[in-house]
Amino acid sequence: MQVYAESLADEIAAVLGEAIVARLNSDIDESHCGLLPASQFPAMVRVQQTRDHQMALALTSTGGEDISVLIAGNYHVRQDLGVPNYILALDSSSSRNEILSVALLEVEFGETDPAVYLESESDLAAFDYIWFTPAISDEDYCASLQ
Repeated sequence: MQVYAESLADEIAAVLGEAIVARLNSDIDESHCGLLPASQFPAMVRVQQTRDHQMALALTSTGGEDISVLIAGNYHVRQDLGVPNYILALDSSSSRNEILSVALLEVEFGETDPAVYLESESDLAAFDYIWFTPAISDEDYCASLQ
């Protein structure tokens, strides 16, 4: 609640550009079925960014001597807008090619082009690898809330 209510720390705010933050706002809206007031998006983005920053802090606290593994949701492991960006901001000795991102994604019915699953907000692919899993359900969860 503290993060939700306060301003974002400058060191966290400086990591992502405006286009990426706009994407996060849009995705929060979509993931909440368009039912949240837009006034809540900035606070929810702050929480997302702070979580990513905290995970990056934990991963970089080894001093670069050990291999670190983060098992997290697909949004957090995205190369274009997740934890990898905060790792690079925190540790100047790290490079993008040292960070590997693997997503577990459900196969969408009828979608057979792997490139579609790599949507990105920059010239970076969202993930380095995708492990495709069967879809559990095609239920539209938003429909029951409308």
